[in-house]
Amino acid sequence: MQSVCWRVCIVGSGPAGLAAAEVFSSHGHEVTIFERDDKPGGLLNVIPEWRFSHANITKMVAKLTQKGVKINLNTPILMPFSHDLIHNFDYILIATGTQKPRPLNCYNPVFAIDFLKNQNMKPKNVAIAGGGNTAVDCAVEAINRGGLATLYYRGDKAKMRASKAEIHRAEKHGVVFVFNSMPPMDDLHEMTIVAIGTDPEINQSESDKIHVIGDAHLGATDIASAMKHAKQVATAICRGHFSNSDVL
Repeated sequence: MQSVCWRVCIVGSGPAGLAAAEVFSSHGHEVTIFERDDKPGGLLNVIPEWRFSHANITKMVAKLTQKGVKINLNTPILMPFSHDLIHNFDYILIATGTQKPRPLNCYNPVFAIDFLKNQNMKPKNVAIAGGGNTAVDCAVEAINRGGLATLYYRGDKAKMRASKAEIHRAEKHGVVFVFNSMPPMDDLHEMTIVAIGTDPEINQSESDKIHVIGDAHLGATDIASAMKHAKQVATAICRGHFSNSDVL
């Protein structure tokens, strides 16, 4: 354990932020997480319950708070960081994930995250553009909400990023797959859910005090990869030999 207790600020309480907090708190450091939403977990909260139990978030958070980690909800942190924030912490880790949806020219577009967050959105017939797990989640969720769903993917089935298990689940639910195609530009569907990916809006800082972790650094990956990167960065910092080349 470190002989000196650092004050560590983590911006974002998604998978990467929680993973980094676990490492720092385990090394005896004082960790404060700032989360802009009213509950921790980040985009873990928009994964449908039938694919990811949200009880896991509660368990992760409880484990951290027992170690003394502080989580400040409804507390957005603006960038560039204020002088006070930089002065009050020894390290600042940015774990804001990928916040910028990739746009698509289509009929009545709705971004995937907005659809998953809004349980009152119940289209009768929806098109989904994308080939990852998020696209499949949206398609299955649309059917669970009482509608029809057609998923359009620009490549063939073998190239989809979604797992075989999730694709099979969607097929069993009645999702129609159209490969090597994009959603039509007409009003055949009530809306088009755009799930073709998101991008980070944060650049790696040149400061030894500020580090970008998880998807905010890697781009859109999966939960395991984001957490692995966050743990690698936090561990390297705790051991005193952080290097960007170690964690890329």
